[in-house]
Amino acid sequence: LRMLRAVRFSTRLGFRIEDHTWAAIGKLAKNITKISGERIAMEMETTLADPNRRRGAGMLVESGLAGAIFPVMHGRDAKLGIEVVGYLRKNVDFPLALAGLFAAFSTDDVLKAVGVLKLSGAHRKHLKFLLESRGRLLDADMPLAQLKLIAGEPYFWDLYDLQWAIQKASSATVAPLAAIKRRARQLKGRQLRPKPLLDGRQLIGLGVVPGPMVGLASREMYIAQLGEQITDARQAKQWVADWLKKHRNL
Repeated sequence: LRMLRAVRFSTRLGFRIEDHTWAAIGKLAKNITKISGERIAMEMETTLADPNRRRGAGMLVESGLAGAIFPVMHGRDAKLGIEVVGYLRKNVDFPLALAGLFAAFSTDDVLKAVGVLKLSGAHRKHLKFLLESRGRLLDADMPLAQLKLIAGEPYFWDLYDLQWAIQKASSATVAPLAAIKRRARQLKGRQLRPKPLLDGRQLIGLGVVPGPMVGLASREMYIAQLGEQITDARQAKQWVADWLKKHRNL
């Protein structure tokens, strides 16, 4: 645990770890797995939450501590993660910091790797959303319904910050993100997740066959509602009538 604490103190206070101490950390890094996952998580969270987190992430990777804790954490992808966390905003929570560190890795690999940390259900859900949603905000012209759905997510702005950091770390354009940011801000004051204009019982009453078809019709109608193609119950009922004509053979 003292190895992680040395990294934490160096990150937060900015002092240099002495050469012989640094060499010892590298030699003994593999022993970090003897520490409980919860205690490792506490030290990592403090390090990665610090505004100087790029330094901390770099030391975790370069010392071999990150690789010992997360066997997947190595090579070029690990180095990209160091750069990504450095571009994150000043104040971040643990899931966003982890998403930055693992920005170049697959969602499945990351979720398996972080199992050792014993994250809370909320933190795991937050991290999974950020990882699975990478790239979604690069479609500057995404349909309005899709924009409302993702902008209505509680972690939308974390996703925006993560994608911005990934783009900067990769020397890629942030132009699509700027467009999405403008569009998202224009939605301020509007209902992003309104109540559906018709519920399942009403859909069945209008002729939709009970079962899977109700779910299908409900989802498609809600997308039309979010896209502002229908705005009231009358239009929704007409939409259902048209939908039934198209799906009469299903």
